[in-house]
Amino acid sequence: MYQAIGIGDGVLYQDAALIDENLQAMREPISLFRCPSDIGLIRVDNGGNAQRGARDANDKWVTTTISNYVGSNSSGAMGYKWGSPEPRGSGSDANINYAERANGMFFGNSGVKFRDVTDGLSSTILLGERCWQMNGITGIVDCRAATVHVIARNGNSLLSGNRGHGQSYSMFLGKFAINQPGVIFSGSPNACVMGLASLHVGGVQVAMGDGRVRFLSENIDHRVDLVNGTEPVDSTYERLIGIKDGQVTGNF
Repeated sequence: MYQAIGIGDGVLYQDAALIDENLQAMREPISLFRCPSDIGLIRVDNGGNAQRGARDANDKWVTTTISNYVGSNSSGAMGYKWGSPEPRGSGSDANINYAERANGMFFGNSGVKFRDVTDGLSSTILLGERCWQMNGITGIVDCRAATVHVIARNGNSLLSGNRGHGQSYSMFLGKFAINQPGVIFSGSPNACVMGLASLHVGGVQVAMGDGRVRFLSENIDHRVDLVNGTEPVDSTYERLIGIKDGQVTGNF
């Protein structure tokens, strides 16, 4: 798929979903991208299935296949550029810090190298699981897995908030606990839509920077401040996401 849609060749965000060959590659299921425990959909159709498809350069939904594996973005809120979690500014700076909160491996146009992971590859999460659906207290909850997506642009402007949508479709946050299905504060989506969730009993599988696969318990030490905008790295789960917070991870 990487070769078929021409990563690095031309302007991908404008062209990928407009070329028939690229669309065919983006729609083709790949077994390695799916966890055998998840029997959910193999592709999303024009945004109809919980709006998990991609948008093309004309801001139209297109059909793509899905994956159960998402990249590590931030120990706190969604980050679009590199930066440690810290309080938001005020006035005209109100969103600057928020937009620089990605302290994980992946974010828009990221180019993180292994040498940048100063906390150590064996204690840093690269990828984790997200299932299509899971059982919640009141019934089945949509977690929506992940998708091969296109971040559409119109000239130099992002269309319809696709930057945030695109990243949440392919990355996860430490803001939400593992296997947490419900809405945890007013106005938020189901937590598992942007966190990690699986159909395995008691936790999820994650891939570490050194190539090992580890099982993380849903009861792992996890604390995050969702109230006043400050989200310090102060729990084991958050330390596993941050690539250079300089803290001792501890047992997990």
